[in-house]
Amino acid sequence: MGEGIVFPPLPSNNSAWRATGFGERGWITVGLTSDRPKDGMTIPVDRSTPLGNVFEMVDEGCRESVCEGFGKLIQAPPSISRDQVLAIAREAGVKGRVRLWDGKKAVAYMRNIEKVAKFMPIVLGCHCKGKGRCHAEAIKNTLEMCLKI
Repeated sequence: MGEGIVFPPLPSNNSAWRATGFGERGWITVGLTSDRPKDGMTIPVDRSTPLGNVFEMVDEGCRESVCEGFGKLIQAPPSISRDQVLAIAREAGVKGRVRLWDGKKAVAYMRNIEKVAKFMPIVLGCHCKGKGRCHAEAIKNTLEMCLKI
């Protein structure tokens, strides 16, 4: 999952080029996987990647609960157990199935996104953007805290 994603080579630390935005760091937005920013890149965070939402949305009425659950999951330690993931699902009111979560792969994927975001603007691409709340917003918030932007 997510192994086919190729992150671009990063400029050296002494490179004069930096993305404009928050305090000389890149900026992060949430969009569709098909978005192609003029500068920067789209990085998918859909279910084909380690950061895909593990909570199934059985209908539009479930959007808030699956996004709320994912927001709690992304803040959990990478070694979270299956039982703990299921407890988050119950607490958030998730009605659908719960896919397996590999916290270690998710953290590694997020670290790669952090590296890219230091040098260029990125769009976190998901298929549901524009239909309401998206789990990628929790990823964006977490990345911004890590990058202090």
